[in-house]
Amino acid sequence: MQLAGHQLRNSFSCALAALAFAAAPEAIAQGVFASGESGLAVKASLIDRQGREVERVGANEDFRIVLTFTDALRKTPAAKLKPAAWVRRVAPGSPSCANAAWIVRATGAISANDIPLERSYLVSLGGDGAESDDRLRVVDLDHRLKSADQISVAPLGGRAGSFIVHPVLPRAFVTRPATGDVLAVDLPWGKASRFAQGLTHPVLIAPFGDHIVVADGADGGRLVEFDATGAQLGTVALTSGIATLVASNKDTVVAAANDGSAVVIAAGDAAPRRLPAGSLSGAMAAGGGVIASAGPQQAIRLRWLDDLDRTIAVPVGMAVDGLFVRDDGRYLIAWSAQEPKAVILDIARARVVSTIRTDDIVDETAASGSAIFLTHRTSSTVTVIDLAPLSSPEAAPVERRVRLPLPDTLQKERGPGRIATSPATASVLTVRPGSNVAYTIAAGGGLSDAPMAAVTIRGDQPRMISRFDQRLYETSTGRFEANLRLAKGGAYEVVSTTGAGGTTMCAGFSVDGPGSDEPPPIALRVVSAPPVAKVPGTLMLTLDNWTHRTESLMIRVDDLAFGWSARVAAKPDKDASMALPLTFPREGRYAVWVEASDGRIAPAVVDVKR
Repeated sequence: MQLAGHQLRNSFSCALAALAFAAAPEAIAQGVFASGESGLAVKASLIDRQGREVERVGANEDFRIVLTFTDALRKTPAAKLKPAAWVRRVAPGSPSCANAAWIVRATGAISANDIPLERSYLVSLGGDGAESDDRLRVVDLDHRLKSADQISVAPLGGRAGSFIVHPVLPRAFVTRPATGDVLAVDLPWGKASRFAQGLTHPVLIAPFGDHIVVADGADGGRLVEFDATGAQLGTVALTSGIATLVASNKDTVVAAANDGSAVVIAAGDAAPRRLPAGSLSGAMAAGGGVIASAGPQQAIRLRWLDDLDRTIAVPVGMAVDGLFVRDDGRYLIAWSAQEPKAVILDIARARVVSTIRTDDIVDETAASGSAIFLTHRTSSTVTVIDLAPLSSPEAAPVERRVRLPLPDTLQKERGPGRIATSPATASVLTVRPGSNVAYTIAAGGGLSDAPMAAVTIRGDQPRMISRFDQRLYETSTGRFEANLRLAKGGAYEVVSTTGAGGTTMCAGFSVDGPGSDEPPPIALRVVSAPPVAKVPGTLMLTLDNWTHRTESLMIRVDDLAFGWSARVAAKPDKDASMALPLTFPREGRYAVWVEASDGRIAPAVVDVKR
């Protein structure tokens, strides 16, 4: 389905009713109409799983909705857009597309009956036991019926080494050390396919823009970069096995080797930058342009990606066995494996701002919102440290303890990947070893000591979890894509708005399958030849799918450019046709719609010639 969008230069409410035009399946051939004052043209397309542009899709089939925004005057891709988009099922009695868009602009929320293109999922990797093959499960966190919230289960055909949910691509990537390959799993629908193969022993994996970097090799190490299609782009050799691989930011990856050497791969660099053996010792973390590592004499050594030779040692008063750097590079937290203790370091000021006594040795750390979250080896407590007060030099962070309803005996197993962040909601999800329940913990100090919510992951014991926030991905300038699957057939429309004063677009499409026997929507259609400006004539209209044989209607005609309008009373005859005597004052595009129809009758447009 490819529908050309048109910019209508109106700003009055009556013309917005013309947006519902695309709700009728017959309107597809006539185009998609967009209204607003931002000078944008919009094109909507449906893409199937094979990458083909299609006119229709089937129920329970995966497809992509693609929205392309173009500057109508320059004919160039429109930049710096943040459109909201969702899908509506067209049914009798539902609000018009224009009204639905107005409600979203006013409230920021779509109707409960609409289908969001932005949704949140929990992705869990695990199996039945230590020797079983792993599976990747996707749980819909927004599903109203928790007993039916599991979206997909993807068998992985072996044990996974590690996995990530890519921050740009709607995919999870899983390394399989035993088979020497990397699997890609489409999210949220769970189709697994071999993404890269021919590796020796792939273990660690990190995102790199819209690519990935894989740490390969059990003894000697190498970093292998793959693009979004699985093509191998390059290899960087290390003299020792790779101990840590981390994405410092969206376009930089840092790898630390067992001999204390390191490699930095950054987009735009002609070649990787290296630190010699012995530069790093012990724990290492990176984020926001900063590399932190454990230093001698109970200190932390700081380096900056733009000047790797510059180092600063900051004493912290304890042996450092673990490090975590916040994404913005402002704060880090360090902890010890010998005592239940952690320190918060202000990187910008190169000083310790707080020492935290924890209930137990720290296991994993994550940051979301203004808080840092700590899970522990044996305790079922999550420590939440709110750093917001540190904006004042004299203030201290606020701590609270969140007690999970689990016995401490479940925490004796250790392993990374059991905590997932949610930047949009300033919270984290965590699942503890031996449990199949993921708990949501909110950022902020002084709140309840209980988790916000609990999500049961049915079927497997999760070893690692992550979060997938489905959204409109801007795959290139002005081009946005979202994955979708619809369970019922029928008439649908995709709605997009760039906000108040911007462009609102509606595009109708059909889905084959169960549910498609619903009555089709009523739509107004022009059947006469294009009228001529300033020449008296008759505009012939028909109502598709009209059943109210005796109802009189008031038809309104609006000039979409200059504000002229006319009202004509009409009564459909037995074949739902109407004849309107009209003289159009000028050439241009006019909206023809039925007053007081509450969106139940999709309007039409007519082009008047000179």
